[in-house]
Amino acid sequence: IQYQSEAGYKSINNMPLFINDSVQTYGFDLVYDDIKIFDVNGTIILDLAKGLQFNGLVKYNIYTTDKQPEAWHLPNLETNLGLSLLTMNDKLKLKGEFYLADASLRKNYESTKTEKNNALFDISFEAAYRFTENFGMFFQLNNLANNKYRRWYNTPTYGLNILGGVTARF
Repeated sequence: IQYQSEAGYKSINNMPLFINDSVQTYGFDLVYDDIKIFDVNGTIILDLAKGLQFNGLVKYNIYTTDKQPEAWHLPNLETNLGLSLLTMNDKLKLKGEFYLADASLRKNYESTKTEKNNALFDISFEAAYRFTENFGMFFQLNNLANNKYRRWYNTPTYGLNILGGVTARF
């Protein structure tokens, strides 16, 4: 078992925040604000069996803004859980991940009220195979739940998406 816990505080001057444009439906305006961020996070890695590993990360952010009423589009809670299997003499790696971020806040230009975006929820799978030390290939399935969440208001994500390719290491 490996574990780590951290707490931190940082002050960011002129941090860009995205606010939906009042004219363009899919556009954004930038506002800059001085933000203080206090965060607490924890990580755990469990070796369940030879080649089988569980990873977990939980992070919680508390934002304090100077001018804006909220830290627009920034989630407070993020969680990433994963399970990976390394097999076939360490040539094949199979990996599944679950990501969750709580609902972030956005500003509604028409009503000038603060509204919530949907929470982000994503499940993905990856397979990677190394033919040699330097060459391999990979295949990813992202957003297996075909969730149509919006990381940014009025900007939908793709549903299920597939990515594959060849890797070369030198």
